[in-house]
Amino acid sequence: MIKKIPMRSLSVIILFIGLCAQITYAQLGTVSAPRPVFPAKEQVVQHTFPTFSWMPMYPQKYTATYEFKLVETMKGQSPQAAIQANPPLITKKYLRLPTFTYPASAPALAKGKAYAWQVTATYYVGVNESSVPRKLASEVYSFQLEKPRPTTCITLLTEQPDSQQFYVVNDYKLRFNLAAQNHQEVRALQFTIANKQGESITNHRIVPVKAKDAEGQYIIPLRKYAAFRKKRTRNQVYVLKVNTPEGKTFQVNFTAK
Repeated sequence: MIKKIPMRSLSVIILFIGLCAQITYAQLGTVSAPRPVFPAKEQVVQHTFPTFSWMPMYPQKYTATYEFKLVETMKGQSPQAAIQANPPLITKKYLRLPTFTYPASAPALAKGKAYAWQVTATYYVGVNESSVPRKLASEVYSFQLEKPRPTTCITLLTEQPDSQQFYVVNDYKLRFNLAAQNHQEVRALQFTIANKQGESITNHRIVPVKAKDAEGQYIIPLRKYAAFRKKRTRNQVYVLKVNTPEGKTFQVNFTAK
């Protein structure tokens, strides 16, 4: 004889079966870890404050947060070993969006050095996706900051050098190109103008002005300095010297007419 199950008990059984099926689906369904996008694997990056991005975990129906981690990679060390052993330069938790810009408040990233980064997703499974926390780590990606390019010899943009190997400046504006990537690198250089005896003729620091009409071109307005406002400076040979932070010196001769 088959007994009737009370409606209240039947509702509880159906609810229990539904919950079990929901949990089983969440646990057995296909779940993919977040995937790093930028910087790409072993990419050379120019900017010291890069914006990192990654593909979110799949499926995206989970209310996931992301933890970003960045470490420096030592010479001969794999990115995987670095992310496990080295102290993090920065760790940022509870990120909702799949992107993170390296902040100026964090330790500065050095030119020429290698770094490893990883993103870990935290999500929940179970009733309303809020009962059981899970973590899913991405692959470890590495990148390198672009090595600083040495400043090459300055190239004056005036008349071609004559037989005495000096340049003629007609408008008292010394124009030249530098192999520098930005104006900040130019400001790190030390400029000196000296006479043939090697004596500096300027008492103030020389700061070139970036030309508005040409990329990588700079100008030193000579009339700004008292020495070049005197007639006796005409037809005299001077030396423009450029000292780099690395201790290298480049120079070129010029004369004003």
